[in-house]
Parts: sequence; structure tokens; C-alpha cells
Amino acid sequence: MDYKKNALVNEYVTEAPAELAGTMQSIRNLIFEQAPEAKEMMNAQAPSYEFNGLQLASFSYGKDQVDFHIDASALERQRQAFPGQSGFQVKPNEPLPLDSMRDSLAQKVRMIKDATEAEVK
Repeated sequence: MDYKKNALVNEYVTEAPAELAGTMQSIRNLIFEQAPEAKEMMNAQAPSYEFNGLQLASFSYGKDQVDFHIDASALERQRQAFPGQSGFQVKPNEPLPLDSMRDSLAQKVRMIKDATEAEVK
């Protein structure tokens, strides 16, 4: 599926160090896999995603890692593996924890759908 990607986010990813750009692209793809209708934008100088008008996730990179941020309440199922975190930090030589990330995103999407459906009722 060809997702509508934001040109500023494209620029952010392509300007990142090459060893981090692939990780960020994988995260983007994962976000759109879980929420195809997500709105992609730059917020606070980092890629950010809204779903049904509410914050879904964001990511950023540092010198030697990519940070994937999601609301802490969506990480409840991941607490044992990632205690005290509101996201995931991935180093270039580490595999992405795709199953945990996918599960957290799916949970957050459900939370947003439930919240926005409750507002409509």
C-alpha cells in the first residue's frame, strides 16, 4: 500500500546517519501497517503520528540510536520487557523489537478508537 508520507519526514529520515535511517523507515512502515489512516507530520522537530485526531506515536534519532515513543499506557503489556519506559530505544546493531512495537501500537490504536467512539455516542 502506498501511504501518504510527509515530505518533511522524508527529509528527516534521509538526513539521518545511514545506519539509523533504515530503522526509522521500518518504524514508519510499522506505524502505517497498524494505522493506515494515521496523519504523519513533524512535531517538535521529530516525526509524529496522529490517529483520529489523537497522538499515536513519534520517533527521533540521536547520535547512536533511534527512539520510538508511544503513550506509556499502551505499553502496559510490555512492562516486564521494558520497565519504566515510554518507548523503545534501538541501536544500529540491535534488531528492532517488532513484535513488542507492533503489539504496543495495536493497543494504542484500540485505545484511541475506543476514546473517539465514546465521544461520538
